[in-house]
Amino acid sequence: IYQEQNERSLGWKLACKGALLQLIAYLVRRYAEQMLTDKESLKRRKNLERLNTVVHYIEENYTDSISNAQLAELIHVSEDRFNHLFRESMGMAPLQYMNEVRLKKAMHLLKSGNYSAAEVADAVGFSDYNHFGRYTDGSGAGIRGQECKASG
Repeated sequence: IYQEQNERSLGWKLACKGALLQLIAYLVRRYAEQMLTDKESLKRRKNLERLNTVVHYIEENYTDSISNAQLAELIHVSEDRFNHLFRESMGMAPLQYMNEVRLKKAMHLLKSGNYSAAEVADAVGFSDYNHFGRYTDGSGAGIRGQECKASG
């Protein structure tokens, strides 16, 4: 964080926010581990392990159209149970998480300067350029909004 702030290169504010969020998540997890009973801790770990399968699948297939039903099937639970588990463990809806993954990938492609915003939108799985445009400044040159905060 200190280095990012001193260098102030492109995206430094987002990088600092991201690092702070990682630190907060780390501290919360350590605090939660100490506060949970063994049974609660075991249940929480099991849920996180199950969701790890889903997170890995999203990371590998973010360019495809992925439904909550598909993700629920991966861990053998109902779609409603999956949505509950995901929100409880990840702090956001599955679709929001998928969009954040896509936006992170889009930021890297846009920074390279080799692709148009429409090409980037298609490459990262936004089938509708207008949907992608809602997360950007309109030109695709800058990512904005809630999703950007976690992609720093």
